[in-house]
Amino acid sequence: MSFPSRLTTLNLIESNLKASDSVDISLKELIDILNERAFGLTLLFLALPNAVGLTLVPGISTIFGIPIILISLQLILGKNHLPLPKKLADYKLKRHDCLTFIAYSHPYVEKLEKLTKPRLLWFSTDLGLRLTGIFCLILGIIIALPLPFGNFLGGISLLILALGLSQDDGLFILASYVWALILGSAFLSVATYLFKAAHDCFTTLF
Repeated sequence: MSFPSRLTTLNLIESNLKASDSVDISLKELIDILNERAFGLTLLFLALPNAVGLTLVPGISTIFGIPIILISLQLILGKNHLPLPKKLADYKLKRHDCLTFIAYSHPYVEKLEKLTKPRLLWFSTDLGLRLTGIFCLILGIIIALPLPFGNFLGGISLLILALGLSQDDGLFILASYVWALILGSAFLSVATYLFKAAHDCFTTLF
């Protein structure tokens, strides 16, 4: 499985939404429009709210983290098409809300897309994509957990990964690997320290 590069996916969705007379669009219809680009762009949309600080309210980042984890598992399993549970596939989005979000996202995505190009194409092979799924899973867990700045820092890394995935840019994907490892190690160290501190406090008191 590999993904087409240098495609204006936001424009593709926008043109389809504007051509439709329907008030709503289901997630299944949206995935069908994207086809194989669904993985990268879905991750991009899930990363953006975290990367720009829109999920600072406690609990919201978990809502974004869970689907990221599920998508990661599909990549690890080598799926060619993004599957959705029936209830989720039938979920309706307001066409107007989608267009508004796309308009908001355009400036960020277009600036970032100018930095990408097809390179280090090993990361677009089946093995490379499975490895990407593992790192995506790490980032999804970081975003989902109530960790200080986890959603923001994890969102930035996932944004880099999603751009690399959708643009066949292995350099971006590799950069996201490094960032994910740094984040994972940092949060693991913090968690270990807090656990030890809690254990010492409990031992002292009881």
